[in-house]
Amino acid sequence: MAFCCPLKFQSSLLGLNPLLPVHSASNRYSNCIYFASFPHHDELTVSSSSSATSATLSSRAYSNIQHIPSDFTSKDLLGLLRQQKDAESALRLFNWATEQPHFTPTSSIYEEILQQLGQAGSLDSMNHLLQKMKLSGCEMTRSIFIIFLESYAKFGLFEDAVNVLKRMKEFAVEPDTYMYNHLLNILVEENKLKSVELVYSSMKSSNVEPDVSTFNILIKALCRAHQIRPAILMMEEMSDYGLSPDEKTFTTIIQGFIEEGNMDGALRTKDRMKDYQCSPTNVTINVLIHGFCKEGRLEEALNFAEEMTFEGFQPDKFTFNILVNGLCKSGHAKHALEMLEVMLQDGLIALGMDDTLIRLVDLVMKKGQFSDNEVSMVIGFLKIRKFHDGLATLGRLLNSRRPSRRFS
Repeated sequence: MAFCCPLKFQSSLLGLNPLLPVHSASNRYSNCIYFASFPHHDELTVSSSSSATSATLSSRAYSNIQHIPSDFTSKDLLGLLRQQKDAESALRLFNWATEQPHFTPTSSIYEEILQQLGQAGSLDSMNHLLQKMKLSGCEMTRSIFIIFLESYAKFGLFEDAVNVLKRMKEFAVEPDTYMYNHLLNILVEENKLKSVELVYSSMKSSNVEPDVSTFNILIKALCRAHQIRPAILMMEEMSDYGLSPDEKTFTTIIQGFIEEGNMDGALRTKDRMKDYQCSPTNVTINVLIHGFCKEGRLEEALNFAEEMTFEGFQPDKFTFNILVNGLCKSGHAKHALEMLEVMLQDGLIALGMDDTLIRLVDLVMKKGQFSDNEVSMVIGFLKIRKFHDGLATLGRLLNSRRPSRRFS
């Protein structure tokens, strides 16, 4: 990519030194049953009796008639369930199917219904269905309980989400490392750090071995709590389990240092990656470039990006996004435009970056307080993929600006 030379050019301009698919049901409709909805009630419920005419209850009076083959299979039913418009309709269809003498629902059927009920917030119905699943003798899988974790978390019921681990044992299912990691990550993302500590303690007391993902999640939690030193100690603890930190581990700690305003610490952490035979990825480099820009150190950001290209770094849309934003904020809109031209020369627009270019040009023009007509003219070129014309027009507009109308 033609990135190094333009970066040097940028620095000189700044006065700096060089720098689930939907499955359709079977077409076996020669023998069809017409499946219709039944009278509604206030809440969704699950049928507990095969003799019941209907176990679904909904706020709608009736829905469209559905077709289902008389000798339908689990695959047929799964396809139809995924075509339903809401959980109410899906549960209605499920309950009807379970009343048919030849049909026994599989784990995948239960998972689909639980997923839809969880999305709708029908948590009581989920629990009733779980009990029904247990009584039916259907295999209980961890994925069933992951659905419960995500559903409780979606509605802010984090204590219930944590208790899912205990409930699993009632169904003879033991949480594994993936299950604990999934819950830990949910709690970290929601900033429930006390619960993170409790769940990790439970993981250790249950003799469930952590993996690299476990440590990465915990390190993320510590960094978000501004506990960088404990995060580093936890990274060093990984060797006790025969594990080594990966790029994600280092990038998380680098991000933590940057949030603390400690770029030196971030750079030292990057240098430590070599000790673990771990190479920085574009994510790592972009985080560091962002750190320089965040502190207004544009010269170092550009020089660092250039230096990294000699080590195999290939700038992507995120790199340009960071640099263009940094140049605009530091009052160098013209140089931001030249960075956009580099994007064009490097062929990044061909990689589906049209929207990114439009957004960045819009940012440059808003920063320069251009008129609505000027903005519309330039953006109009970009929307019809006349990128060179659009950037050339923007360049002319920038050159025509009076000295008194500066970018701030």
